[in-house]
Amino acid sequence: MFRKLVLATCVTVAGCSEASRVQGSPEAGVDAGTEGTPACGAELLEPGDHLIGAFRTRQYIVHVPPHEPGERLPLVFNMHGFAMQFDQQPQISRMDEAADERGYVVVYPSGTTSFSAFNAGDCCTFNDKNLDDVGYIVGLIDEVGASLCIDRDRVYASGFSNGGFMAYRLACEAPEHFAAIGSVSGVLGIPPETCNPDHALPAIHLHGTADLIVPYDGGSPAGFSLFFPGAPPPQFRSVAETVAFYRMLSGCEPNVQVVLDEADTRCLRYAMCDPGSEITLCTIEGGGHSWPGCDEAALQAALQSLAFALGTTSHTINGSRTLLEFFDLHRRR
Repeated sequence: MFRKLVLATCVTVAGCSEASRVQGSPEAGVDAGTEGTPACGAELLEPGDHLIGAFRTRQYIVHVPPHEPGERLPLVFNMHGFAMQFDQQPQISRMDEAADERGYVVVYPSGTTSFSAFNAGDCCTFNDKNLDDVGYIVGLIDEVGASLCIDRDRVYASGFSNGGFMAYRLACEAPEHFAAIGSVSGVLGIPPETCNPDHALPAIHLHGTADLIVPYDGGSPAGFSLFFPGAPPPQFRSVAETVAFYRMLSGCEPNVQVVLDEADTRCLRYAMCDPGSEITLCTIEGGGHSWPGCDEAALQAALQSLAFALGTTSHTINGSRTLLEFFDLHRRR
């Protein structure tokens, strides 16, 4: 059980853009009697934002939605990008408002090393590939569950850029702890042959075609030499390679259903998959390295050294609402 250090509003959350309309078929899951966590009936964290952890340790923010005492709450991890800080992700993604609407607890974990990154493979802890960030994230489920009543069948992993890479790694290496994942501007970063889960989690992927940092068609990130002068840049997989591999992992037929086609955004759903699996890909035509519907000024401020490469933010869909709507359809198997 951890100690509550701060009970305050860490960020001011503005209204997001127009709500998304990505639809699907709900999974047949467990009923409302699913097992919760030790804190059920004895919650220590009130609705609002809580900064957890001592100064100079690996802190994280827990956002608690309004709820009834003892209510089992879904939990979503929202992981930041490379060289960003964990307390910038709430403002950039604007997920708290969408989470309050749907009753989600949101945990914003912190990366580590001097670049504030998660060890997600190709991106982005280039100086230490032995960090156990899978264990770190999984451990936070129990830690948060010691102070809140968490529905363990509704725990989800999502993230932006490096955080999106990390969501894929969690799906490969710790699927038993999660119900689904979501990646925004992040691809599979570990060798496909090392991704051997006993079942594939449902996944949703949002990505802009004009992303220069994690290129839609694969390749090297713009601005790499700013952080690692003289080092050979990594070669990221393309969105097509990532989705094709995950389709294979999920046993999906090539048939797709168009679930959204509006302005610059088109979402395709692969639903004829192994039981409990599906993939939705939302492609933003001309979209840059960004979170759809995000606070653009906050993103620019967080990644000032890469501002030249961030590109355009689409507001056709709200990225946070799109992720949570997808997660609403899935429970842990």
